[in-house]
Amino acid sequence: MFVKKSKVLVMATSHIYKAQLPLNVLKELRLKNSGIGAILLKHNVATFRRIRKIGYNNQSSSVFRIYEILHNGNVLAQVNETFITK
Repeated sequence: MFVKKSKVLVMATSHIYKAQLPLNVLKELRLKNSGIGAILLKHNVATFRRIRKIGYNNQSSSVFRIYEILHNGNVLAQVNETFITK
């Protein structure tokens, strides 16, 4: 049997502000079966991404971006993504 090794393309962390989320979204997030973007889409929560920073890390040879997910002017989450380039 041949097993292909998977390669990590992006690593992400998020800080979710639960006081700003609808209860049904919060319940589904706690199940940890889907990401926040998919859950917000499923529940028809209109959001906007505000990019806070984009850059390149020389030490790790990676590109990163930090953004906020907003709904009705309130920050629902802050997401930090690192894209692996090697």
